[in-house]
Amino acid sequence: MKQSTRRIKPIFFTCLTVLFLGIALFKDWYKTPLLVVRVLFSNDVRFSTTWLERKLTTRTQIGWTKLRAQPFDATANDGTLLKCLFVTNSLPKARGTVLVLHGLGGNKENELWLARDLFSTNGFNTIFFDSRAHGESGGRFCTLGVKEAPDIGIIIKAAEKKFGSLGNIGIFGPSLGSATTIQAIPITPRLKCAVIFSPFSKSSEVLNDWKMKWMKELQQKRMRSDDADIDSVDLLEKAPLVTIPILLAHGEKDTMMPIEQGRMVFAKLGSVDKRFLPIPQAGHEDMWNTDAPVHDGKTLREIVVQFFVDHLGDR
Repeated sequence: MKQSTRRIKPIFFTCLTVLFLGIALFKDWYKTPLLVVRVLFSNDVRFSTTWLERKLTTRTQIGWTKLRAQPFDATANDGTLLKCLFVTNSLPKARGTVLVLHGLGGNKENELWLARDLFSTNGFNTIFFDSRAHGESGGRFCTLGVKEAPDIGIIIKAAEKKFGSLGNIGIFGPSLGSATTIQAIPITPRLKCAVIFSPFSKSSEVLNDWKMKWMKELQQKRMRSDDADIDSVDLLEKAPLVTIPILLAHGEKDTMMPIEQGRMVFAKLGSVDKRFLPIPQAGHEDMWNTDAPVHDGKTLREIVVQFFVDHLGDR
């Protein structure tokens, strides 16, 4: 009996360890301490991902569906390589294409669920990509949209070259992606409408408002660039140049980018067709985490899908 117990204990603890490591991987628990060490004590300032991370994330996002993420590359004007994915819609006829951005520290694989749950099943092709200094893409610094904005048009051209006409194109940008979106719209005429989440008003508000000193140093080091003035990115100045239909949603409990910043950006938008949507009880990173109605009995997911349906239409 004792020998049997001795054999069971190592097996039990091995299984427990594997389970913990698996949860840590999917919940990203391991990333924060590694990021602090890597960024504060080395010259590696990229938000990179490993091959294993990308494969596992893709599997959990769309791996058990019929959807397939087809890779393609785009090369920015300065030679930076941008790694992208194209997911086709699951209807007989496409309604158009939605270009999906990610937030600071995110990557294209983490957003694939949007194709599965929102866009593909409603007739939209979807493009995902790693922003500069993120995931597989090149570039050493995140520049809060300064260098990222011109990349949007280049990605669209690369996608059409490989996959054919994309039809009408909309763009979705959460958090950091909203800053890129606002700066990209005036220089990307192919964009017909936009949905943005939780924008800042000015970069100075972001860079100087980190509550913890180590976090402030970490993020500022990762967003420092010799030829991009990220300290003076002013979305209030860029917003009047946005004239396409736009939906801006912001969490009422957002402490990272308070909702007042979103309201200021919204007020400056030059669009005639614009809508502000406050999300009750939502913070900065949990905008999608509710199935409760947020307006007129509709959920946020339903509102976003309907917005793209109304403004992109059929091919």
